[in-house]
Amino acid sequence: MKKVLLIGSVISDVYGRVTRMPKGNEDFNLLEQKTRVSGSVVTSATVLNGFSFPFDTTCTIGTGVYGDLAADYCRKENIPFVRSRDTAGCTMTIEDSFGQKSVFKVPGCEYEVDEEQLIQLDASEIGLAVVFDDILSGDSCDVMFRALEDLGVPVLAVLSENILGVSEEVLDGLFALEPSLFVGKDAISVLMDDETDLSDLGDDLFEETHASIYLPMEKEGIYCRNADGSFIAPENHKVNMDHVIGAFVTALVAGVDEKNALMFALHFGTLRSKGLPTSFDYEEQKHRLVEILKGC
Repeated sequence: MKKVLLIGSVISDVYGRVTRMPKGNEDFNLLEQKTRVSGSVVTSATVLNGFSFPFDTTCTIGTGVYGDLAADYCRKENIPFVRSRDTAGCTMTIEDSFGQKSVFKVPGCEYEVDEEQLIQLDASEIGLAVVFDDILSGDSCDVMFRALEDLGVPVLAVLSENILGVSEEVLDGLFALEPSLFVGKDAISVLMDDETDLSDLGDDLFEETHASIYLPMEKEGIYCRNADGSFIAPENHKVNMDHVIGAFVTALVAGVDEKNALMFALHFGTLRSKGLPTSFDYEEQKHRLVEILKGC
């Protein structure tokens, strides 16, 4: 089986929970504080490990206390990474009791890719490259785009709230690779004009990339626009899209067709919201993948 190449970040996050989100410079009551490891690659890597599917990453982790924390986490969770001599940054997340959240970036080397590593990649070993939009805020996008063009492998780009920090020039460079696009709720609101509905957005993005477009809908499922037209993979539960993306990538690289891969991913996301994963749960889902492949 060919491996998935995950192109994104692993980063330390300083998390604080407060009573109410502060306004301006006002004081706030800190209820909880902890440092955890997050980043765009983490959930997909965890899911791929759960299915025992091969993958690699371009994650760069730097020096310093935040870099050491991220590196230790990756070693423990079997997530490959590149160690840099540059300083690692972090994010700072504040969330209040009403669910409001603010994220601040203290940038470091985690938003860059290692050119030497990219040059050494073997296209014959890669079934799919997944580009997460946090990596698009770094200064090495041109290097990454050239490497992906040379590799010539299918590309899935995942767009989220990080798209706010991505320049139009970089987005044009990404779209020139003709990637499939998985567009999260926050990115949809950025890309969608006031008069544009979901199907129009899907059509516009399809014309831009000439590849499949996936648009999650709140408690309705995922709208897909592709070369054959459009369809909806239905789901009436609220699911974590990070887990859905991880399972979707898993199904695609296993050889499942697009529609069944979306259905499998949404089912996995529903199970995950109920407490998955355990090793037993993953074994069940592996069997489910096999049955889907038999029916394809």
